[in-house]
Amino acid sequence: MKIFISYANVDGLGYAKKAREIFEKSRHETWLYENHKTPGAPTWREISTKIINESDAVFYICTPSSSSSYGQGLEAEYALNNRVRIIPVRIDTSEVPPELTAYNNVNWEGNKFSENCTIFAHDLPNTINRIPKLQGDIETKPIEPKMNRQEYIKRLNSLVNQLDLKRVQESKQQIMDSYLKASIPRQIALIEQTTPSNDSGFVTIQHYELLSLDDFNSPQWWWGPYFSDLGRALARGERSYLQKTIKQKINADERDISRSVPDFQVLEAQIAALSLRGIEPDTILAPVNAEIYLPFTEKYYAPQVSPGGPRQAKIGETQLNLFWSNKYSPLDCFIIFSHRAGTWNVVPDEDTGAAITIALGQSKLYTDKVEVGVETTVKYEITQPEAFCVIPLVD
Repeated sequence: MKIFISYANVDGLGYAKKAREIFEKSRHETWLYENHKTPGAPTWREISTKIINESDAVFYICTPSSSSSYGQGLEAEYALNNRVRIIPVRIDTSEVPPELTAYNNVNWEGNKFSENCTIFAHDLPNTINRIPKLQGDIETKPIEPKMNRQEYIKRLNSLVNQLDLKRVQESKQQIMDSYLKASIPRQIALIEQTTPSNDSGFVTIQHYELLSLDDFNSPQWWWGPYFSDLGRALARGERSYLQKTIKQKINADERDISRSVPDFQVLEAQIAALSLRGIEPDTILAPVNAEIYLPFTEKYYAPQVSPGGPRQAKIGETQLNLFWSNKYSPLDCFIIFSHRAGTWNVVPDEDTGAAITIALGQSKLYTDKVEVGVETTVKYEITQPEAFCVIPLVD
């Protein structure tokens, strides 16, 4: 197995080194980043590559300072956004960061860390295999006739007699909680609940899968990470649709930013130009790119306005909510705009009034399967095109 060890610098390095030693004795390939300020140390590209592309799981060590560790928070964010399995390990009374509370975690006493880690390393392949992963990705398509969808969803939600009802409720809550934490439309647009007509430009963003009924009911399976990923996947689908819509409607600026030698003066100039026109930009969507990420954050990162809120960037004198792209909703440009310049129209769930619909029940066609799905019907309308600026990122 390939394991990335995540820890807080202040009080987690000792545990991380011990875990690496134990994992390697059990013949697991382990990666530990411990030289973040040493000349010649790995770059952000190498860190993100190890987490996203090469690791089977992230061994996330929770110590007292983990909840305030910026670097460890980024590692969790990267892993979550890119569907890498995470195994949180709480040391003594340390708290699990809020974004990982839907995940099954283990709690070890600090003085028994080596003993517990040795047992854990021996059983690691079985542990990893008990954490299911999403099989596909989000689909965006024109809306279907309303009655057909509602009838299907209601019927599916009623077919739960053969299911662990507690797990059904927990799973739906995990989907909703992770979706609400990851969804950005409420932070970057005006929200309007509405009822669409069939030709009004609305789309349905959705994902459905079949799961083994026996596995769903089995206490041996850890379903929390799977259903949390499902909520985040829907949020990523929203973001992809949003980004695509803006790029289709707004012409890209003639000036661009080079990946290899980034000069962010064009960002400052465009923000100043928007301000001169009486527009107050407050949002920036940014592409995650190794050459871009480090110089941008060093120059423009600002303290968060509220705990748990969006990351902040201060470009010139303008404070902006910052949203980085990810592997499943990639971006090849910077997009700067005012959240008041667009409306996110959403069709609420008929029964709950929520922005998303969650369906979970025994499949009628495949009776040994559980069918689970999430969807939302939306339309993003740009009401002030002049309040947007798209700046390409070029090679």
